[in-house]
Amino acid sequence: MNAAPELPETRDRYAWFVDIPTRWMGVDVYGHVNNVEYYSYFDMAAAAHLIGHAGLDPHTSPVIGLFRQDDDEPAATGYFVHVYVDRESQKPASIPAERRVALEQLVMK
Repeated sequence: MNAAPELPETRDRYAWFVDIPTRWMGVDVYGHVNNVEYYSYFDMAAAAHLIGHAGLDPHTSPVIGLFRQDDDEPAATGYFVHVYVDRESQKPASIPAERRVALEQLVMK
């Protein structure tokens, strides 16, 4: 049995976008973004969404999200695990309802 073909990666499959300007030091002589910069782009986009749409205050929210990259996925794919923990104890915590609703809106079509 053959697996279903993967859908092409097109902009219409994504629910939300954020502009991230490149910096001179992040681009090589050919005008390509350096590989190490890609992970920071995903981090900036996720933080912007959580702060702007999900009620996260990075300075005072009692439950915070920490990024954990899956060792089997290259960072350039943007795949990472966002683990929620209690700010004080650093123990696992439930995702606050407002944040869960905002994150569910980002599920790819």
